[in-house]
Amino acid sequence: MKKRIIIIAGSIIAFILLFSLAYCSAPTDSEVAESLTNQLIENIKIQDTNKIKKMFCKKSQESETLDEEIDKLFDIITSDIDSYEDISCNSGETYSKGVLTRQQITVYINEAKTSNDTYNIVFFVLNVNADDESLVGISEIDIYDSDTGFLCCKIGELVLE
Repeated sequence: MKKRIIIIAGSIIAFILLFSLAYCSAPTDSEVAESLTNQLIENIKIQDTNKIKKMFCKKSQESETLDEEIDKLFDIITSDIDSYEDISCNSGETYSKGVLTRQQITVYINEAKTSNDTYNIVFFVLNVNADDESLVGISEIDIYDSDTGFLCCKIGELVLE
């Protein structure tokens, strides 16, 4: 009888540990935001249109003007982003029967400083979309002058569905 109790208790503990490890291994919204921010800043630094384009969802990549819009970014941000104040994000998630089916994240890079100017950068990401994988990725990046709030550059188009 004691062996059965030990086996059952051991099985329950193993199940809880496996569930916990699986849950903890998924990246948080903040981790996704930080990773994408680092990629974006690096790609701006090296002025690589193709690498930035690959960060966009497949649907956005189909836009005939996406390359031109990315090139405009390089006309506006003419020197490296040396630092930024902070990264923040808002997110929304949808679950179906306990499974994550959609995760939308809006990322804010506040006070991104170059040698010439300071910008606020906002980008919109679908990190998970079970209904349409072609929408996974960045759909829009907005660059604002942090002093005036003026929209300097818009790349892509917000895609929700």
